[in-house]
Amino acid sequence: MMYTVVNSRAYEAENIQTGMQTWQMIGIGIDVILLLALLMLEVLTVRKYKKRDLLKM
Repeated sequence: MMYTVVNSRAYEAENIQTGMQTWQMIGIGIDVILLLALLMLEVLTVRKYKKRDLLKM
């Protein structure tokens, strides 16, 4: 097993990446966009109900 690892490109400098992978960054970006969209919808909903309550009074 050690022979396979040593002779592979696992220890080559260009194969060692210390940062996040691309799919992880895309996933985080999508999560942030969805969070902002949900917050915007919540603000709009609260404004709508407050406006409706003010009209009833």
